Amino acid sequence: MSVLVAVLVTAVVISWLHASPGSEVAMLSLSEDQELPAHQSEFYRDVLVTEDFHGLTAIYLRPDSTSQANDGGCVQLVASRENTRVEPTFGCGAGPFPADVVMKVTQIAPRELRNRYGVGSTLRFTVVGEDEPYFVRVESVGPAPR
Repeated sequence: MSVLVAVLVTAVVISWLHASPGSEVAMLSLSEDQELPAHQSEFYRDVLVTEDFHGLTAIYLRPDSTSQANDGGCVQLVASRENTRVEPTFGCGAGPFPADVVMKVTQIAPRELRNRYGVGSTLRFTVVGEDEPYFVRVESVGPAPR
C-alpha cells in the first residue's frame, strides 16, 4: 500500500512540475490578410494581425534584418475598436524566446475582456510557429475565465 501511495504522489508531483503555468484559452491566427483596426492603420506597415479577441487585436512585427536584438519579432496588443483604451502592452522575442506579452486585465480593458476574464486576471499572448503561418497562443494565468 505504501508503495502505491509513493507512486501516486510521484506521478502527481511530476505532472505538476511539467504543467504549463497557465491554461490555454485561445489560439489566434496571424495573417497579412486580416485588417488592422481602422484607428491603427496609419501606424503599421507589413505586419501580421489576429482577429478580435474580446476587444483586443494582436499585431506581430516580424523580425527585422536591421535588428539583431529582437530576432524573435515583437507583438503588441491594441484595442480592436476606436475610442477604447488599452494599457500599453508590447513585447519582443530574442534568441530561443518567442515574442510575448503579459497583460493584467484592468478597469480600462475592453468590456468584453473584463466580462470574460474579470478585472485582476492575467493573460499571456505568445507568438508561436517557426515559419509562417504564425499563431498567437493566449493563456490565462489568473483567475479562471467566467
